[in-house]
Amino acid sequence: MRIIKLIPACLSLAILTAGTFSVSAQDIIIRNKTGTEFSRPISTVSSLSFYNSNLLMNFLSGTPESFNLSDIRAIYLNSILTGTEDTDQDKGGKKLSIYPNPAGNIIYLLNLPEGISSVLICTIDGKSVYYADIHSYTEQIDISRLARGLYLLSINRTVLKFVKL
Repeated sequence: MRIIKLIPACLSLAILTAGTFSVSAQDIIIRNKTGTEFSRPISTVSSLSFYNSNLLMNFLSGTPESFNLSDIRAIYLNSILTGTEDTDQDKGGKKLSIYPNPAGNIIYLLNLPEGISSVLICTIDGKSVYYADIHSYTEQIDISRLARGLYLLSINRTVLKFVKL
């Protein structure tokens, strides 16, 4: 049986987005071949297992759900904020930005909130690869040591994603 853990510490930061905009829980959605969707907040899911041609969704509490793999068209997540110009971070309407995206060896953060900001970068599977407390309005982060792929960047519980080339 293969198990995919969905709630590592780093990904749990991606579950909620906060700031002056609305708080939104991220959902895991399973769409079957007829187009019907099954949606659950990812914060309630403890693991996904593939067993005997079925997908088993185990929850932190309650009864597991089972889906026949031959009936599933898609499995996806929603409500992660992405790219630049996506988050109204302050009352002045300035957007928290990460650029360039996709990035080579350096990313820039612009319009960070006043005061200390905690910056955390995680791989898509939840491994923390960078952490820093920063004090400036803009920041440059060297990502040259990161492998190519998709990353989640959390700044004071606001989550953006970027691609490292």
